[in-house]
Amino acid sequence: MHPASLTALAALALFVPSNEDPQALVVPYETGLTLELDASFHYESEVVDFTLIRDGVEQDMSGRMGGPSSVTRKLLMSDHYTKVEEGRPLALERSFETLSHESKRMRGDEEMVTESSGPLESVTLGLTLEDGEVAVEVLKGSAPDDDALLEGFSMTLGLDGLLPEGKVEPGATWHPAGEALVRALGLDLEGQLFPPPPRSQAPEGGGPGRRGGGMRGGGGNPVGAMIRDAEWDFEATLAEEHADVDGTDCLVIELEGDGEYELPERPAFGGGGGRGGDRFVPESSLALPPFGGGAGLELEGKLYLDSKTHLPVRFEVEMEVSIDEVVERSSERGDTTMHTATEGTLTYVANLRKVVADE
Repeated sequence: MHPASLTALAALALFVPSNEDPQALVVPYETGLTLELDASFHYESEVVDFTLIRDGVEQDMSGRMGGPSSVTRKLLMSDHYTKVEEGRPLALERSFETLSHESKRMRGDEEMVTESSGPLESVTLGLTLEDGEVAVEVLKGSAPDDDALLEGFSMTLGLDGLLPEGKVEPGATWHPAGEALVRALGLDLEGQLFPPPPRSQAPEGGGPGRRGGGMRGGGGNPVGAMIRDAEWDFEATLAEEHADVDGTDCLVIELEGDGEYELPERPAFGGGGGRGGDRFVPESSLALPPFGGGAGLELEGKLYLDSKTHLPVRFEVEMEVSIDEVVERSSERGDTTMHTATEGTLTYVANLRKVVADE
């Protein structure tokens, strides 16, 4: 090859970015883009210590701790962007194909299973950004009875908040806000996609953090409220090495951190009503007893981005949850202190793919 040609090629190479160059990690929204999200949420927990002390004497609570319980959710949805300007989505169609919820718990030797589907399953929403506010209308399917189920939606993916501002290079670290984690796990919309059943239909029993109802509750999933309301301290790091995800070369963002949550006050237990003496009373007219406790949450996760397009490909999270609550009460029967310790594990996996028009 002519020396002049070699010189030209060498000069051109200087302008070709390498994988080590700083780059902006921004989701490339564009008109006509369709993204499918297939997510699975699983939380299982078990009481590992249940202690009741009455007038300074520890009571025999053998067989009173119960067994494990779990919550499993499946979400399959797609976003079709119909209007995007300068990378900013202005209109889209969001279709919910699957919104399934299953909860399991042991009651003695019997496993109790509850299954349900979210009210927006098989519904397509039209989202439009108007004067900085998101307007929502039902395009296909049955509109929900409660208009509150159409509130709180965003024009972008929940994963966007985990991405850094500006350009970063491998090894760079940043600190996303706790709200970003909540959105990435879909828990900002828990009350809309998986609303709790009416109180008359709610399963018996309480459990740490359960307050029975309310749009923020996300029925049967106490860990959702803990993640939303916890004080989070976590960091994201762009890994040095790429990873292969189902044949796609991906950048890897590693997440690590912890959260602290203070349990809310709630009625604890009242007298009578059973051979065991004091029993849980989720709804009670009794004055709130002195209460204390909290939860610790430890998180590890990875977000995989297509190295060429920066579209999210997969999001994985595993979280360990430790809950401690103490309730003290004085009555004519004496002074009572109850301590409950619960251990839980949350696993969340979301796969995303770009849908080709002719599929």
